[in-house]
Amino acid sequence: MFFILSKTLGIFSSPANLIIAFTLLAFAINNTKVKRFCAFLALVMLFFFSNQAVYSFFIRKWAYELVPIANISNYHVAIVLGGASRIELLDTNRVFLNENAGDRIMHSIQLYKMGKVKKILFTSGSASLTGNKLAESSQAKKLYYLLGVPEEDLILETQSRNTYENALFSSRILNEQYQCQRYLLVTNALHMKRGLACFSKLGVQCDPFPIDNDGAYDEREWHMYFAPKLYVMGGWERFFHEYFGYIAYQIKGYID
Repeated sequence: MFFILSKTLGIFSSPANLIIAFTLLAFAINNTKVKRFCAFLALVMLFFFSNQAVYSFFIRKWAYELVPIANISNYHVAIVLGGASRIELLDTNRVFLNENAGDRIMHSIQLYKMGKVKKILFTSGSASLTGNKLAESSQAKKLYYLLGVPEEDLILETQSRNTYENALFSSRILNEQYQCQRYLLVTNALHMKRGLACFSKLGVQCDPFPIDNDGAYDEREWHMYFAPKLYVMGGWERFFHEYFGYIAYQIKGYID
């Protein structure tokens, strides 16, 4: 049940869905005061959740900052959390990367090519609710091999379905084969806090390597303060997914 709820949380944490709901209420309700309130609330939410400056203010409180590759010393294993590829788009000749998380794979390859990490551990099974049992790792390995990561330096974890299981099954591999080594966790800046907490709870200490800087914007651009940016709503949805996911993991005892 927890797994299903975690995968459907985005439906209830989407600002766009909330705005649409209050807009529909404004049309459906006969009471004039309530109608006006719903319409006003929908407009306020539209401005708030589409404003880049407002979004960035909150995200900077949560997300991890980018780490320059030049500041990265040598690590034995880069742990790459799943969600980087889209296994619902199956094609035996191609790998489809997730637009928000595809750089988890690409940046880990860059780290490997630069000699910053010796091994790459990609952790992801199937998180599908529709019966698709293909592990994401099986797709990701095609890209790793294609871009020059040899089989002996690529470790695949194929059972996990969420962030906690990423940490659980990966920690078993690390403790059995690469104990007391230095680990670098590669994932999105918004996702990093929950990822690090899961590994820490299991006794595996990692250093963060965020792949993006979601809260960044040019403060000199005046339109970032006033002009609506619809893509910002997608950022809020990811933020809420992480925020409520973090709370849920605390309740379940997955993290401290």
